[in-house]
Amino acid sequence: MLGTDATELIMLSPKHIRLDPVPLRELLRGIRFMVKRGGETLKANATAQRLPKPAADLANVVIDEVMGLGHKVNARASNLAKSMFGTEPDTDIMLDDLTAQGESEKLFAATVYAAMKIVLARMDVSGMFVSEAAALNAFAAERKKDRHESVTQLAAALTLGLIDNHVLQGRMANSGRLAADAAVVPVAVFSVLLWLQSPRSEEDQEAALVSAVDLSLLMASQIEQGCRMRDIEAIAALYGKYAANV
Repeated sequence: MLGTDATELIMLSPKHIRLDPVPLRELLRGIRFMVKRGGETLKANATAQRLPKPAADLANVVIDEVMGLGHKVNARASNLAKSMFGTEPDTDIMLDDLTAQGESEKLFAATVYAAMKIVLARMDVSGMFVSEAAALNAFAAERKKDRHESVTQLAAALTLGLIDNHVLQGRMANSGRLAADAAVVPVAVFSVLLWLQSPRSEEDQEAALVSAVDLSLLMASQIEQGCRMRDIEAIAALYGKYAANV
């Protein structure tokens, strides 16, 4: 049976728990992912550094007791979360417009999460957990620096930031082999950021994202090398050359 501590934390109303919706979404997605993957633990991510209290407390209690009860826990926690999910993805947004937004980190993170699911499906890659919190942290860190000379350099820095923050986690199943295993994460991240820099009409959002994936796969070795070497200039040059071609 689910422990008393976990039940009490989950059943508290939003009036008593005022959480940022991003770590709460992260927690719920983590529970779903863990159950789906047959019990693979996300406990390493349920720390005070990655999930602010009381989300970290909730995560640790639930993860310890969730095996066989994951769907029940998720259903209860979802009741709490529904009233707190404030930031929706904006597929019209361009990367260079984000810095002018009031909550740009949350908008970027929500958009990256939604786009990354499409990217991984196009690449025929499964088993990966997409971390919205990692995307938020990566963008927040780059925004604080405020020293990028161009949007392509911002995109290049974000590419490494998303990889460093582990925006993609888990045991990858690269079924399609459209890219070498070592290139999958760099290519997936590059695809999303390439799309965010590409002019696109409202009705062509997903088609543009698919095009960005296909184009990035053609450059997989260059992208992987640039990321492995942490070569900001080389990554930025790729964005500058191909963003208009999506």
